[in-house]
Amino acid sequence: MVMLDCVIQKNMSQFIHKLDYSLWNPNDESSPSSLSFIRSLQAALFGLGFFALTNTPLSDPETQTRILDSTKAFFELPLETRRQIDMANSRHFRGFAKFGDETTQSKTDLRDQIDFATDAAPLDRKRFAPQLFAEKPFLNLVGRNQFLPDSVLPGHRDIVLDWFGKADEISRNITRALEVALGLPKGRLSRFLDGDEDKMSSYGPLPFARMKTIRYPVGDVVDGIQRPPNTTQGVGAHKDGGWLTLLATSNVEGLQIQDFEGNWVSVPFTPNAILVNFGQQIENLTGGIAQAATHRVISSGAENQETRFSIAWFSLPALNARLRPLNLEDEVDPIILAEWRQQRGSKAIVCDVPQGDLFPGEQEEFGWTAWRGLYRSHPRVVEQFYS
Repeated sequence: MVMLDCVIQKNMSQFIHKLDYSLWNPNDESSPSSLSFIRSLQAALFGLGFFALTNTPLSDPETQTRILDSTKAFFELPLETRRQIDMANSRHFRGFAKFGDETTQSKTDLRDQIDFATDAAPLDRKRFAPQLFAEKPFLNLVGRNQFLPDSVLPGHRDIVLDWFGKADEISRNITRALEVALGLPKGRLSRFLDGDEDKMSSYGPLPFARMKTIRYPVGDVVDGIQRPPNTTQGVGAHKDGGWLTLLATSNVEGLQIQDFEGNWVSVPFTPNAILVNFGQQIENLTGGIAQAATHRVISSGAENQETRFSIAWFSLPALNARLRPLNLEDEVDPIILAEWRQQRGSKAIVCDVPQGDLFPGEQEEFGWTAWRGLYRSHPRVVEQFYS
């Protein structure tokens, strides 16, 4: 029998704020509704890095049902059909990763998934010096996604790209609202998503985001692969390495977040909403005012449980962006800074993830951080293309 870590059951309203996205008006940031949204976002800033967002283009039940049904249909296909878009075919780390292919903190995750990213033509190697892609391997992350044809999985490409586009718009609006919430000038954070300000690279701005459609299956054997004994790691404890994560899930438990005392807290399903969590790059830029949420998914695989599906979209800084953290005393609204310090206090945060494990180096292009995360998580792609 697998023993689970102790999970503290608490009132989740203490941890996850619910924000109404329809209140935010990007064309009138000082309207009463926009200011109400900002106040809610400021309250969420001082929490665990998670909040629920309602009334978004992605929280619409029909939109969520469409992509969740497509995801379920994909995983009902024979394994040989799914492997037509195997990630091992893609030097850009895109495509299907079978059960147990991915790892977190060097341990196997008990899930399978399709990985997508910003869909763009690969950089033309004829335009650049031959050694550039060896010196900066993260340039290989620019590329095309893999999709099954409509004859096999109807609407696969269109459904994913529609979700991708709507998620990007939400992320950019939340980023702008975050600037207002902290008292920052327009563009102080959002410029890192575009990479336009970096004049040091010869390849220009490289905006980038990623997405996963995920299954946490049940059963001792999945696609002929034996489930490892004595583990419930659907995905291990981690902080997302990017900017913002937008998450939609089926109504199956498993997601947990870690509070600042080190306790694991189960996250209930929130209908007609998406979950949003801060990534490590926002934690880095804000000096910890916004904490990247530490989270995991428990998946015991018991036959009496349901398979869990989730759609995770990750906004990221541009691959060529060099992040410049805020000077808190000089840039952040002093009232917000004082309130944060009062609420957070001086007590150390207990966390199962090393502090700043995916912070970029000083003056380092963010692409290196993205590359390191994918390189350590997907050994089959590394063996195929980069060993």
